[in-house]
Amino acid sequence: MEKDKNNRKEMEIKETIQVEEKEEYKNLKERLYDKIPISLKTLDIIITVLVTIFILMMVYFVFNKYR
Repeated sequence: MEKDKNNRKEMEIKETIQVEEKEEYKNLKERLYDKIPISLKTLDIIITVLVTIFILMMVYFVFNKYR
């Protein structure tokens, strides 16, 4: 009985360690999605729009500088 309890505790500890290891391997995008409570599709759209605006602004100012 005592041995079974010890084995269960060991298994629980191993499972906890495995779950923690999996969380460490998340990339930046996945960690960001975990922190923000909106849908993935909406967040992807927001990021795409912001990056597009940034690129357009860069192009605009570069062309204005060399006119």
